[in-house]
Amino acid sequence: MTRAARIAGLFSLLALAPIAVTGAEVPVPKTYGDAMRWYQRAAEAGQPRAQFYYGVILEQGVHGAPDLAAAARWYGRAADAGSAMARYNLAQMYERGLGVDRVPARAVALYEQAAEGGIAAARAALAAIYAQGAGVKRDPVRAMMWLRLAQSGGIAIDPGLTSALAGEMFEAQRAEAAELARAWLERAAARSAAGAAGGDSGSQGSR
Repeated sequence: MTRAARIAGLFSLLALAPIAVTGAEVPVPKTYGDAMRWYQRAAEAGQPRAQFYYGVILEQGVHGAPDLAAAARWYGRAADAGSAMARYNLAQMYERGLGVDRVPARAVALYEQAAEGGIAAARAALAAIYAQGAGVKRDPVRAMMWLRLAQSGGIAIDPGLTSALAGEMFEAQRAEAAELARAWLERAAARSAAGAAGGDSGSQGSR
């Protein structure tokens, strides 16, 4: 990452700091150095959003050389605390073997959790994984399901990809994919309603 890019990242993180974390007994940062220390201390204090943002700092090398292994550890803690974006970022690392061993099954599980947490990009990632058979058994029906779900989440999908995938499926398989997508959306809506009724604030953090 260039110095200019690191500075731009610092601006973004400094601006986000006052709203990213609540309840941490650390001072609100006023300088770049303060921001880095602020995120680290808030992360160490157990704040999931700070853990996610500190993972971003480490992964992108905002304050120096990237430390992917450390980023994965902080994403892991935030993911365990329910951060959907941390689950998505950690899934990418497990899918590609960045900072952790490449474990496709773990990546798929994390992508699914991230998708359930409202991360539409995780749906697209799952579609690609199942369409290609990247570390999992190739499954056109499940790939089409996730393609439909990604599109419903606002992700732009190449029409040629959808057509190519549909072209190798029987009508019954296309119908199955549509039904699976419909059922998934119904379950997601039910989870969202239950979370709202219980005062659940939803996924932690955004990127």
